[in-house]
Amino acid sequence: MAEERRVVTVLFADLAESSTLAETLDPEDLRALYGRYYDIASRVAQEHGGSIEKFIGDAVVMLFGLPVSHGDEAPRALSAALALRDLIRQDAELGSRLRPRIGISTGEVVGPLDPQSRNFLATGDTFNIAERLQDAAQPWAILCADRTIRASGGAFTFGATHPVDARGRRDRLLAANLLSRSRLRGRAPGRFVGRTAELEDLVRVARHAFHERRGAAITIVAPAGIGKSRLADEFVSRLPAVAPDVLVVTTQCLPYGDRLTFWPLRGVLLRLAGVREDETPEAVRAAAVRWLRGLGVSEPEHVALLLATTVGLASAEVHDPSALADAWRIAFEAAAEQHPLVVVIEDLHWSSESLLDLLERIVRPPLAAPFLFVSLSRPELMERRPLWSRENAPDERTLTLGRLPDAALGEYVGDLLADAPPALVAPLVARAEGNPFFAGELARALLEKVEHLRDVAVAERAVTALPDRVQDTILARLDHLPADARRVAQLGAVIGRSFRADILAALAPDLGPRLPAALEVLVDKEIASPTDERTFAFQHVLIRDVAYGVLVRAQRAVLHAAAARWFELQAAGRADAIAEIVAYHFREAALLARASGAPDDVSLSEKAVEWLSRAADAALLTAANVEAVRYLRSAIELAPRDRHADLYERIGDAFAGPEAADAYRTALALSRESAGPVDQQLRLVAGVLHVLMRSGHLAMPARVDADEVETLRAEGRALLSKAQDQRAIARFLAADAFHPFWMRSATARNPDAAELDEAEANARRALQTAESIGDARLASAALDGIGSVHSFRGDHREARAVALRRASMERQLDAIERLDAYTVATWESVWLGDLDEAIAISERGLAAVRPEQAPAWALHLVAWRALALMLRGEWDAALAAGMRARQLWRDCGELVARYALHGFIAALAVSRARHDDAASDDLRAAIDAIAATPDKPQRTLDFISTSPADIDHSLRVLDQRQPTTMQLALSFSSDAGRYAPARLLERLIASATYHSYPLVDAEAHRAIGLGRRDPVPLRYALEIFEQQAAVPAAARVRCELALLTGDTRELARGLRDLERIGDLVQIERYRAAGELRRDALSR
Repeated sequence: MAEERRVVTVLFADLAESSTLAETLDPEDLRALYGRYYDIASRVAQEHGGSIEKFIGDAVVMLFGLPVSHGDEAPRALSAALALRDLIRQDAELGSRLRPRIGISTGEVVGPLDPQSRNFLATGDTFNIAERLQDAAQPWAILCADRTIRASGGAFTFGATHPVDARGRRDRLLAANLLSRSRLRGRAPGRFVGRTAELEDLVRVARHAFHERRGAAITIVAPAGIGKSRLADEFVSRLPAVAPDVLVVTTQCLPYGDRLTFWPLRGVLLRLAGVREDETPEAVRAAAVRWLRGLGVSEPEHVALLLATTVGLASAEVHDPSALADAWRIAFEAAAEQHPLVVVIEDLHWSSESLLDLLERIVRPPLAAPFLFVSLSRPELMERRPLWSRENAPDERTLTLGRLPDAALGEYVGDLLADAPPALVAPLVARAEGNPFFAGELARALLEKVEHLRDVAVAERAVTALPDRVQDTILARLDHLPADARRVAQLGAVIGRSFRADILAALAPDLGPRLPAALEVLVDKEIASPTDERTFAFQHVLIRDVAYGVLVRAQRAVLHAAAARWFELQAAGRADAIAEIVAYHFREAALLARASGAPDDVSLSEKAVEWLSRAADAALLTAANVEAVRYLRSAIELAPRDRHADLYERIGDAFAGPEAADAYRTALALSRESAGPVDQQLRLVAGVLHVLMRSGHLAMPARVDADEVETLRAEGRALLSKAQDQRAIARFLAADAFHPFWMRSATARNPDAAELDEAEANARRALQTAESIGDARLASAALDGIGSVHSFRGDHREARAVALRRASMERQLDAIERLDAYTVATWESVWLGDLDEAIAISERGLAAVRPEQAPAWALHLVAWRALALMLRGEWDAALAAGMRARQLWRDCGELVARYALHGFIAALAVSRARHDDAASDDLRAAIDAIAATPDKPQRTLDFISTSPADIDHSLRVLDQRQPTTMQLALSFSSDAGRYAPARLLERLIASATYHSYPLVDAEAHRAIGLGRRDPVPLRYALEIFEQQAAVPAAARVRCELALLTGDTRELARGLRDLERIGDLVQIERYRAAGELRRDALSR
């Protein structure tokens, strides 16, 4: 039988603690488990061109290079080892039970050449070395011999090489842990120089996160070429020393990432779920379900659906981005519980706004698991998101890298030039100005210009001729490429930082069989590197930028159009997943063709509009409204005018507040101009009215024009009789139901009974339609209208019940609608005097929705919460809520948030009562800024003045119809010993309007009792305050009643209650009054 000596690579895998497993499992179960393990190993060997040499108990031996040699045995074995380890880790049955150790060795063996032979096994010391390395490896580690590392061709990342004591061998073995494929294959990373302190800092963060089992976030910030990726690579290589079973997943934002909403998370999901890039959406979702179920996640189907929806592989409608964030948090936390998890995202400065929002929600607050999020970015990210870096957060670390010191840069260049003389190294270091990428490009350009460096004079002249800018250096290197290779680089640059060979073949079919050779040249010249069997990536994004930049606009247009059509063909069955990429290329093609002066290609613009609209749909599915609006505005640039009304309407649907009103107004004007459909015009009228009348007090920067409202209402009613679309009719009716609410806010006139009846009828009709067509958001708006009518009629319990019904629909509603429902329920509870209920409801609302999702609406809820806490006597929490409201107000851009004044005033009352001058100044500044607007009278704030000149403050506020304002005005005036005229108070008590506001009723009786020095009204007020658990008010009335009647026990009791909450001002006042009374009695 023919035999030969061959250099092969041997992979030896064994299972740690397998004897314990055998003791705990039934033999049949153990056999089934091992059978699954062997099946995976056999498949991995076959897929990587190897063979199973033997199974020995729970050990597997793979052989690469015999009987068939591929010439790259070491890289194949290393790839197989990573695949075997990751497939075991991700398998629902195996991942939690098996802990593999793998050893890999390269060397000579003797074996048969016949592939069918099983009579003679290969022999040689290489097998023994692989086995010994496996013995020395930690569970989940892959320990590789030095010769295997040298044969890897720089395609993989390894830990530090170290000597290994091998059982039964005289000499120690040199070995290193295999960590991952290199970020860019084909080039060895070289020595790590100059960033030791930063590296140690990162390792400390990882060690703390893994040890404490608590998530952490790292951001590495530096300009292009300074060394972010090199530092990250070295950091990742050190992680197995911190946690041997760590799983690292790396992804990247593309240069046009602001137009690819959540694209980077696609790679993360595919890697964790263990599926290929080209799998169908159904296959990806099924794999995600299996993976999550194996991790023990509850509702794995629902979580998998949300993960897949994030990256366009499913179509679950998401109203609230926090649902997506929660799904990713659940998945990451469960995965990290099994193995420490590190997610690295490169080039985050190219990300979309919605991706940044989502990532913030994922990592903040930190996960309760050993999870590390690492982002690499240029400084532009910090300009976009100043709060991305939170230096004071204990679980977050930001490293800003400066230029590499000259000494370290000299070492780096010296390595690249193989110990060239200092006369060559120094000028390259000086020209690079601390940028290692530029230094590397200069060194490579020098090597391409000079045959050898021994002729120092020739080399020095070549150094002098090198370009002064990194871009010029790259261009010079590209210009020296063969024509085919240079063209392939340009084609790849059109696609992006990474590109696939099959796309290039479609873009340039004339290259034909020459394409592989051109790609080999790019790899050999270190322009690009293969990242897998069919994908390549530029060594640095600057190379891509330069290659793209030399193309003229007409060339770019043709190539983008070809790329768009290629991607369009791939979109069958997964259009949502790649709609943004297709839209990007069609849009670039259309705009570049137009800019280059080429004849207008209508079909190209039509395609761009079609795919931009689809991209907007995909973005809206994940509540990425900012990106959806960007796509729609891009579509408007290219669409014919008769499409603009539809596109602007969709922008209005995606927005909230003044932007929505403006978009609807524009769409309405266009629809009128073109005599558009009645149903469309009615929808647009309803859209504007919804913003102006329902949420104008929250969303609009200035007072709403009453004439505009009445004109639109009249137009809507005229359209109503002709409309056919039930949704359009219901939208208008729901919006019009808020006319009473708007009327009181805008005109200070209360609606009459007939107006309330009409509003309720409209709202109920809208609700019936909304429920019949399954439109939850429209149903919530209709319910809100019904609740508003109940509130006007004084039936606050029913109004609260309606608001809580809306809140119960939370999974079907977006963040704004949910926050509004909880806010209404909270304020109705305050008006009812149910302070504990108000506090509980507001707490549920803030837990259900992250305030940063809709800060203007969250501010409304926090303001009511601050008031409830103040009235209840939970003053520490009230002051904290007031300061939180102040921060939310700032997050909103310090908008005119008159609707939140009661919360600021409540917190101000607490800070003043406690002599907290700093907090008082901050809160008063916010109040003054909000109130100082030319379109709103100042009178509602006069009652918080401390000036003795404001003796008529009560008269200014008692004609206000807002019960909260009246209650605070009465309370503050009584606290200051200044009482409104009795005739006004009696008129107030007699008014049926305020019978349903117990705290207003109590404050009015308190003022009458104090003004007349009559204990009867005070006792009535005390009874109400105690029933409502309004601790501060009850304590004050108790003291006032005691001072009036001379009951020292009740005075002491009231003072104790005030001491518990820290009401220093009133304690001082009542004690002084008590001393005056004693002095008077003693005289």
